[in-house]
Amino acid sequence: GFAAGNNLAMSMLMHDVEFIWLINNDAVCESGALQALLTRMRNDPGLGAVGSVVLSGDGRKLLAWGGGRVHYLLGISRHVHRKGRLDFITGASMMLRSRALQSVGLFDEWFFLYWEDVDLCVRLRNAGWRLAVAQDSIIRHKEGASFEAFARRDRITSKSRVLFFRKHSHLPIVPVILGMLLRCGLRLLRLCPARAWAVFTATLNTLRTMPLDNPPASLAKPVARF
Repeated sequence: GFAAGNNLAMSMLMHDVEFIWLINNDAVCESGALQALLTRMRNDPGLGAVGSVVLSGDGRKLLAWGGGRVHYLLGISRHVHRKGRLDFITGASMMLRSRALQSVGLFDEWFFLYWEDVDLCVRLRNAGWRLAVAQDSIIRHKEGASFEAFARRDRITSKSRVLFFRKHSHLPIVPVILGMLLRCGLRLLRLCPARAWAVFTATLNTLRTMPLDNPPASLAKPVARF
């Protein structure tokens, strides 16, 4: 998955470089994107992660101002579209400080895909590192997928969402259930019952295999630490 693959690369790099830039393979960088990230990092040693401004593939639509926020009651996350406080930097374009990674560990490999960037940023913030956006670092991220791809993404995202709130919420059943109902409802309103069913079944299947009332240690798949 995304977490394990990037962990393998980062573990080989982090002792030799000051910063590591993660960028999706379907993203295109505007001129100066890398330099803007480096400048932002070097000017503020308290930053653990810095993100880019993410545009649609044609450059006409703002997808994310670097990252987003987590709603811990409703069990959802959303990308933000203006300057403001961030709970996470999107993994579409994320520069990480090696020293920060050494202090909190790499991606949690329980997350096969999605929410691993959110989890890492929460751990960074809890350890005292800050997040920021380099507004002159711009990438264009290709959108578009088949119905089957969207349904698969719904299933994977739903599992990762359960894992995240089980790990970071004091009462995870509330955001897990509310988030499931919201996501199912939105898909039904869009006349996508199969996608709603994918969210519903993936959430319940994850709850069956990893109940919310298990001791926290049951989720503690090793995260690389140095």
